[in-house]
Amino acid sequence: MKLKLALALLAASLCVSAVPPRFAGAWAWTGPQGAAFQVTLHEDGGKISGDMTGTAFKGNRVSMGVVSGTANGNSAHLEWSFKDGDQAGPVAGTATLDRVNATLRWKLNYDGKEDCWFPRAAVLKRKLK
Repeated sequence: MKLKLALALLAASLCVSAVPPRFAGAWAWTGPQGAAFQVTLHEDGGKISGDMTGTAFKGNRVSMGVVSGTANGNSAHLEWSFKDGDQAGPVAGTATLDRVNATLRWKLNYDGKEDCWFPRAAVLKRKLK
């Protein structure tokens, strides 16, 4: 009886396949007037971490920060922050990502008064190596 149970558990564990990462990799968006946004994400199970860079005015304004969060299916909720040299403390907010086919839909949630050069909304494409 114990042998049958052990074999059944082994067979069940072999049938379970790991969900492939949906968000991992380097992603980019190019916007109007020299705006650009890049995010590099790492995914381990449902946990996401990474770094991001947003630029405006052809690179004359830059925000560089970090992200972390959780993925659930084709959606992810992220918390982000960066330290602006002109600000006393870190600037922070949240963002959502939705995987749609070969793109990521980025939506920034930020109501702060500090300069933040990350796009409010963008469709990111995977960067080629």
